[in-house]
Amino acid sequence: MCTTTDSGSNFVKAFRVFMAKEPVEAAGTSDDDGDNQEEEEAEVESVPICEILDTGPETEEEAADSGEDFVLPPHQRCASHTLNLVATQDIEAMLSDSSKSSLLGPFKKQFRSLMGKCSKLWSKQNQSAQIAEYIHVQCGVYLKVPNKTRWNSTFDALKQLHELLSTVPLKTHAIMDHCSLSRITAAEIEVVQEYTEIMEPLAQSLDILQRENGMFMGYLLPTLCNLDRKLEGLENKPERYTYCFQLLRGVREALRKRFAAIWEDKKLLLAACLHPRFKLDWLESCQATTHTNKYTMEALLKAEIKMGVLNEDSDQSSDKDQEGDDLEDDFFNFLPQGKKSAVDTAEEELVRYLRSPSREVSSLHGFPRVLRCFLQHNTGMPSSAAVERLFSTGGNVMTVKRHSLSDMLFEHLVLLRHNRNIL
Repeated sequence: MCTTTDSGSNFVKAFRVFMAKEPVEAAGTSDDDGDNQEEEEAEVESVPICEILDTGPETEEEAADSGEDFVLPPHQRCASHTLNLVATQDIEAMLSDSSKSSLLGPFKKQFRSLMGKCSKLWSKQNQSAQIAEYIHVQCGVYLKVPNKTRWNSTFDALKQLHELLSTVPLKTHAIMDHCSLSRITAAEIEVVQEYTEIMEPLAQSLDILQRENGMFMGYLLPTLCNLDRKLEGLENKPERYTYCFQLLRGVREALRKRFAAIWEDKKLLLAACLHPRFKLDWLESCQATTHTNKYTMEALLKAEIKMGVLNEDSDQSSDKDQEGDDLEDDFFNFLPQGKKSAVDTAEEELVRYLRSPSREVSSLHGFPRVLRCFLQHNTGMPSSAAVERLFSTGGNVMTVKRHSLSDMLFEHLVLLRHNRNIL
């Protein structure tokens, strides 16, 4: 159905070059050559198709001319990677462009000072077992150390630090003194409190989209919608932030720019509405879908399910005697009393699905046509985190002392270790 990767230029270029050509493009090329149509018809050469089916193209040039090119499925950019860019690159760009006299100037000064102290503290804990033990004795836990590739880890580390500063400030100051570091000032404490409060909805969105179990493409738009709604609530708080108010506005603007195109994607809208957890309810609180309301999406769902019913009926009738069926259908053009057509049944099934109070995916087994459309639009994943975890598992299996594993054994070991919870 689709392939989800990050926004790396190598991925984007590969899918742009090898994506499937649309039928419209083929039709457009034939129209451009309309002036030479008579000459081309005169040069047409008849080739027995049985020879091609039996032997296939003999050379690579014939294979290329026959149109048997490799194509890639539709490309979906990883939403988690995009959110991570908002929390790292976009914020860093805002801070780099801001001056001391700008609205972001005070936040930039305090935040850079805070991160400098925290980086030294985290490094000392990693480098010295004595300091790590002292921190554990004072606070009861070790400090969380960020991972440079995951912004979530930086947020978790700052959130833990904020909790320690709120609950045991004296012990936190004692740790800084023991490490020969400057204490965290009151202004820096306020900055970390405001920063974690503002960025917590984004961190929660990342945690949701990066899940493996029970995660479907239909989560993407409702998650982004609720993220913007929570940030808007923080922006409209009666008590304005001292340092991070302009940062909050910048994050909302970056999210709108990064995800501007996906709100018009019909497949993503259908994926969200076909998930029992969301249905059509999330559209009412979503400001980004101003052109798509509940009534529009309900009509779109009906058309999608009807199309699936018609395709199913055509597939089932392809094995039958078409000539006899057409003759009988034209002659006996009535339905038994009380019996409804398949299209009407599909509409009733959609109405029952939308009115059903159940929010579990398992409830879709009671709506077979809706389930078929659900599988079509929700097979893809909104994030590539699950695949990256699989790569990490492969790195743990293929160690220096196990470099001679065969391909088959390596694959078995990776799958067994990755699925051991299921086993």
